[in-house]
Amino acid sequence: MSPAESNAASIEPADRSPLEFPFGLFIADASNYGGAQGFAWFDSEAAALDYLRNELWQLDDFNGGDEDAAETDLRDTIAAVMRGTSSLKGLSLDILNQAQKVFELRWAGQLDDLRIGKSQFEEEIQHDFRQNAFGETRGRGESDLVDLAAHLLTYHG
Repeated sequence: MSPAESNAASIEPADRSPLEFPFGLFIADASNYGGAQGFAWFDSEAAALDYLRNELWQLDDFNGGDEDAAETDLRDTIAAVMRGTSSLKGLSLDILNQAQKVFELRWAGQLDDLRIGKSQFEEEIQHDFRQNAFGETRGRGESDLVDLAAHLLTYHG
């Protein structure tokens, strides 16, 4: 394992800086699964896709025990929807979200997409940032990009 891989493994995806880990997902739990939401950041598209395929479904403890039928169904559903997907932009958020009701994947992409992208989600993030919704994250860094990265880390809850 390289030093970068070791660093990535030691930091939870939600706590990673998008400056160092520029590939991200915005995931929201379904309300009956807690309703938490936030970004998860990765060093590559492959790592983000791997997280969706192999880790995300394990985060919900359905019955407090070993893998059960609900976990197996969720894992198989995610695998089926993602079959053949090799890029974040190739991932169909609508199909993935309709196929299961445990979480909603609201966004998948790169940090630059959040900075200049044109999807509704990306424009909402840009608007929040420009309108100084989280004033403590503006004007403190070396650049707007550094401030945006700090802003994105406030999306936990």
